[in-house]
Amino acid sequence: MRLFVFLFIVSIVGNVVFTIKMSQAKNVVTPIVEQNSETMSEMAHVFDLLLKNTDVMMRYGHYLDEHDPLTELVPFCPECTGSEDNILPIEVGEPEILSSDIDQLMSDSKEFYAITRRIKSSLYNQSFKLKHTLSQLKELK
Repeated sequence: MRLFVFLFIVSIVGNVVFTIKMSQAKNVVTPIVEQNSETMSEMAHVFDLLLKNTDVMMRYGHYLDEHDPLTELVPFCPECTGSEDNILPIEVGEPEILSSDIDQLMSDSKEFYAITRRIKSSLYNQSFKLKHTLSQLKELK
């Protein structure tokens, strides 16, 4: 009987310790998840700005290459085609209700990686366009 009481007390103490540890972990994870959400929002604005800058740079070519939409429409030229600067609009919605656990942190990490890759791609395209535009401007002199 004493063994049974001892095991019962050990299980209660174990459950209390486990509950305390889980509560402490949640208190650590929750602020990280909240900060990650704010960071993702800022990254969306950065990406939106990159897209807008890319659109403006694409429009440079229309004037530097002296496109004439009346005689020929140049594919992908936003000025020739009359497209507005609405390339992949960033959706701004209601903030998500996020769980505060390790799975959410892993999900945030994967999203940071994906956003960083998209920004890297946009910067690569901007770099290419800037170099191309610079060489065209040098040829004008």
